[in-house]
Amino acid sequence: MSATIKDVAQSAGVSFKTVSRVMNGEEGVRDSTRKKVQDAATTLNFQINTSARNLRRRGSNLIALIISNPSRSYIENIQIGAMEWCSRNGFHLVVEDVSAHPKGLSDLLSRGAMAGVILIPPMSDDPDIQRQLIDKSIPFVRIAPETANDKAPSVRIDDRAAAREMTKKLITLGHSRIGLITGPSEFGVSRNRLAGYRDALVESGLTIEETLICEGAFSYPSGQSCTSDLFDLPAPPTAIFASNDDMAAGAIAETYRRGIAVPADVTIVGYDDVAVASVISPPLSTVRQPLKDMAAQAAALLLARIRDAQSEPQHIILPHSLVMRASHGPCGKT
Repeated sequence: MSATIKDVAQSAGVSFKTVSRVMNGEEGVRDSTRKKVQDAATTLNFQINTSARNLRRRGSNLIALIISNPSRSYIENIQIGAMEWCSRNGFHLVVEDVSAHPKGLSDLLSRGAMAGVILIPPMSDDPDIQRQLIDKSIPFVRIAPETANDKAPSVRIDDRAAAREMTKKLITLGHSRIGLITGPSEFGVSRNRLAGYRDALVESGLTIEETLICEGAFSYPSGQSCTSDLFDLPAPPTAIFASNDDMAAGAIAETYRRGIAVPADVTIVGYDDVAVASVISPPLSTVRQPLKDMAAQAAALLLARIRDAQSEPQHIILPHSLVMRASHGPCGKT
């Protein structure tokens, strides 16, 4: 039979609690005592239950969701999905917004009470944040990283394929001058969606016009601003593809300000399928990514990682779909 912590305590002539403190790397144990415990553990070939230890050290019911994203709709859906999973599985979700408080992550990690961490864009692509978590041996999972790697589990949709599919849809409607409002360039999802847009144009034999691409900020005002710039071009686009629904809503607002009708004069489509997509007028045609499901899957992957830190990280790609409502139309109507 395998040696137990009680066997180590008896062999070293110390208490069960002392062995636990040594095995967990806690301070306040004399060097001579620490050596006796370590020697006894080696002699008995004692194997530490890393899963149980990790759960105890980090707090078995606390999961941190680290956010720094200008899209409140996106964050709301991710937070709801993670919170619902945590509630069903006996965990508590702690949300830390580091966009306004850059030191928030360091402060959170210094408290050392987390079982694990969920990262969303752009932190899911931030090597410095991942390095901090690895250095502190804190399990983490990434939502919507630009690419999967072996550092941590991840869950995402295929953003490049989704953007390509929506752009192709616009092309089949007869649009050849398609404006794209991207997200911030530091976001991996922005780069993937831009790549999908370019793929569709090239595959359809259309010219990529850089003047038709405007970098937004995943926010409503940036959607308005970019749409204004696109309409001020000598040859404005007949369709606009915004890389999230908040920017698409801003784009529609700008068309109304200018007296331009959607979709009679211009087609506008979005990305995410959050609540605003179905309540604005006209209801928004958009790419649907299952944000709540992504968050729930991320939490489940994180729990598996907490239980077995040496397991191979899983990388899940969930399906996307096009939700075509009333904000799109054929180019002949524009």
